[in-house]
Amino acid sequence: MKQISTNLTSLSIGLYIGDKRSVAVVLSPEGHVLEELKVASTQAGLTAAFAHRPACRIALEVGTHSPWMNETLQGFGHEVFVANPRKVRLISHSRNKTDRMDAECLARLARLDPKLLYPIQHRKSEARNHLMFLRARDAVVASRTKLVNHCRTQVKVSGNRLPAISTPAFAKKAYALLPEHLHAVLDPLLQQIEMHTQTIRGYDKEIERLCNDVYP
Repeated sequence: MKQISTNLTSLSIGLYIGDKRSVAVVLSPEGHVLEELKVASTQAGLTAAFAHRPACRIALEVGTHSPWMNETLQGFGHEVFVANPRKVRLISHSRNKTDRMDAECLARLARLDPKLLYPIQHRKSEARNHLMFLRARDAVVASRTKLVNHCRTQVKVSGNRLPAISTPAFAKKAYALLPEHLHAVLDPLLQQIEMHTQTIRGYDKEIERLCNDVYP
């Protein structure tokens, strides 16, 4: 379990993360607003704003950027807490929600007691990178399914119908079954479907390797 310090001599910072730009509010140990920052939501932006600051307590919400931001800020020596907004009613139920207000709320909760943030622990970067293989495979499978369904629909509206074909074999078997007038339209899609199938097989091999070598 992460140890939470009780140090109230350092600055507390709330970081509201936006997709392109984030907002930070800096509090003094006494709780006074010292500074407001607008930070690009990139490695370069975070480095420029926080790399050279003395160690601070920083709170941010969980989200798309929070895993890498958490690691980056910790690498600068800061004490970082990733808040679960679903459990922090001051954030999720606020009637005055603005980026700046949320950032200040995060900073004040971090200053008083980080446990109020219901902090979460992200997966390590290696595990997140491995998870990307599963998500990428899911994206390619969804794309292939959409293309296969489109081909079936176009054949159907022309008064014909393709038989049941397994998805991995669809591109090769469907080619010989297409009505002649649909080849010009659907052949490029069949090529894409076959490329997707090969991509999925590549992901399957890598996922199997990870299962055997890293997660036995």
